[in-house]
Amino acid sequence: MHQSFQKLTELAKKLREECPWDRKQTIQSFYPFILKEAKEFDEAAKRGDAEGMKDELGDVLWDIFFIAELAEKEGLFRLKDVLDNAHEKYVRRHPHVFKGEPDDEETLHRRWEEIKKEERDGKIKKAQKQKSAETTDR
Repeated sequence: MHQSFQKLTELAKKLREECPWDRKQTIQSFYPFILKEAKEFDEAAKRGDAEGMKDELGDVLWDIFFIAELAEKEGLFRLKDVLDNAHEKYVRRHPHVFKGEPDDEETLHRRWEEIKKEERDGKIKKAQKQKSAETTDR
């Protein structure tokens, strides 16, 4: 699987550098494509079309790789950051697997919502601290 990720990463870089259309793209101009591909995946899933789902997931994955390439060129983040963040988030959101918490459905749902709220609150506090620091630096 590592080779497949590497090949797709290299393809995103190559197309970004050598394709005139891809060179012109920005995150803002490109993000509608991921929404379109996600909708097409949804349609294939509703039909129970495994080949269609595989194809559309590939398109969504491509869009993720390409947007990450755009973000890296803008100095925002790298694909590795996206992958690491996703791993940390889903470990954190599954304490019943990683910390031995109860795993009944009601507890799972309640804890999932609590964790998401903690994450949102943490992001808000972090943004407020950054804004405060920027104001102080002026």
